[in-house]
Amino acid sequence: MVGLFGFDLVAALFAEMSILSRIVYAIVGASALWQLIPLLQGERRLAKNLVI
Repeated sequence: MVGLFGFDLVAALFAEMSILSRIVYAIVGASALWQLIPLLQGERRLAKNLVI
């Protein structure tokens, strides 16, 4: 929402750069990294299926 509307929901809820907002940003970042694992595994599976 920051990019589209210039509104930071986390800062509005927990105050700008408070401990709670940093925790929220850390959780969001960790979940993004966690989602890379299935993405990369899917590419390997696709490459295995193409090589017969």
